[in-house]
Amino acid sequence: MKRAMSGPESRRDGEFLDGGLLRGAVSPVAGGHAFATLDGVRAVAAAAVVVHHGPDLFGVPGGSLYLAVDVFFVVSGFVIAHAFGPAIAARGAPAFLRLRLTRLAPLYALGLALGTAVALRAAALRPGIAADDLVLSIVAGLLLLPVPATGAAFLYPLMPVAWSLALEIGVNALAALVWGRLSGSALGVVLVGAALALSLVALRQGGLDVGWNGATALGGPPRALYGFAAGLLLHRLWASGRGRLRLPAILVLAAIALMLALPPAVPRAGWDLAVVLVAAPALVWLAVCSKPPPRLHRLCVAAGGISYAIYALHLPLLRLGRAMFADILSPPWTALAGIGLIAATAGAATVLYDRPLRRWMAPRLRPALRVGGAR
Repeated sequence: MKRAMSGPESRRDGEFLDGGLLRGAVSPVAGGHAFATLDGVRAVAAAAVVVHHGPDLFGVPGGSLYLAVDVFFVVSGFVIAHAFGPAIAARGAPAFLRLRLTRLAPLYALGLALGTAVALRAAALRPGIAADDLVLSIVAGLLLLPVPATGAAFLYPLMPVAWSLALEIGVNALAALVWGRLSGSALGVVLVGAALALSLVALRQGGLDVGWNGATALGGPPRALYGFAAGLLLHRLWASGRGRLRLPAILVLAAIALMLALPPAVPRAGWDLAVVLVAAPALVWLAVCSKPPPRLHRLCVAAGGISYAIYALHLPLLRLGRAMFADILSPPWTALAGIGLIAATAGAATVLYDRPLRRWMAPRLRPALRVGGAR
């Protein structure tokens, strides 16, 4: 006989629902911010992606900014293991995946809507754009499916960053389905296999700026697999209590920013492999071990809290920024104006749209968390 749960059991369900996925795209802990420096890492990585996609506004060279996505994957693996590992084992993959999709969906939908508006405006100004391609892109975007056959520059023409979100969901699903069998040895095999695949991709493509278009789509899965598996292993290292090395959080964040911003010191393929396979996991580990002072702690938590909104919305906002600022301002003023526009919009979207919508959805999802229901 099924019954509604109450007391400690229902409170644990509430923590599973609200503590991590519904506080941040990859909230650093279920029930607070025990790893505030990871919030800062997410903010630095989101800023790197914005600058990578808007070099004309920000007036800075590209460096290796696209490797910020690999940093995201490592952080995600650690956080999912820390916040949800026991709950996934107890409640199963379907409940976890439903929550994961629900967490990502509101801002994804907003980003897709903005991207569609930009595409419709472009179609009105340039009638040569094929209507059937646009309709296909809209339908595929709603289903989080790529459309490599349209000839567009991106796998997801209306939401170009969706390639990494789709891979994130994919590795989350894979990990959740085999969670009970994810031994250290199994994760090691995944790491080695993904590293070999990444090496082949880097040599073939001349680097690891891959996964976002049809020509390089096959390079995306090993990026996601390696980063996520590395994050899972880092969490196991953390749980063991070994290898902890505490450095000032500001130095760790600065090192990540420099790693992404500096031009490669060796040929691109070798540099990208060194960053993805070694440097990114190592720096995320240092971020896990560090604790920022109070002011930096608050800044990290605030910036990390809007990092997913920045990532999801920045491309249409960059286009708006170009229309607003490019002809009247020059660097560094275009950069300051662009940062202000994106940060303000991301903050407003998080506070006024994303969080209220997720609060409304939260009680409606709790039944999915009840295991069996019979007692």
